[in-house]
Amino acid sequence: MIDVKTLRIGNWVAIPECGIVAQIDVIKKNKVRVDVSNIDLDKKYSVFDVSSLAPIYLSVKSLSNFGFKKFRSDEAFLTSVNDRDFSLRRMGDSAKHYQVMWVNAKTDLIVESVHELQNVFYLFTNGTDLKIKL
Repeated sequence: MIDVKTLRIGNWVAIPECGIVAQIDVIKKNKVRVDVSNIDLDKKYSVFDVSSLAPIYLSVKSLSNFGFKKFRSDEAFLTSVNDRDFSLRRMGDSAKHYQVMWVNAKTDLIVESVHELQNVFYLFTNGTDLKIKL
C-alpha cells in the first residue's frame, strides 16, 4: 500500500486489480484518478482508492529506461541534470533499495519505487521531472 502523502500528480503506480501501471493525474483525499489515454481501460474506471495502488519497484531495467547509466558494476547508476550528477547506489544485497546521491554527496534518502524516485529527483533537481518509460 502507498501512503497518499507520498504521491504527487505525475507519479507512476501499479494497480494490481486491473493489471496495469498508470500515471496519476488527480489526487483527492484517499482517491486518485489515473490517465487512461494510453491504456485499454474505460474512462469511468479511472478513479481508484489509494489502498488499491501498489508501488512499482525499481530494477536495473527500469533505471536504464529512465536514462540512468550503470557505473562501478551493477551497484550504481548515474544520470546528469544541468551538468550535475544524480546517482543511485544499490544498498547491500537488496535489489530494490537504492541510496540517493546528489552532486557526489551521500544523502540519507533510500528509494525503492518509481514514485519515490520521481519525487526525490523532482526535489533535488528544482522541479525537473524524471523521464519515465515503462
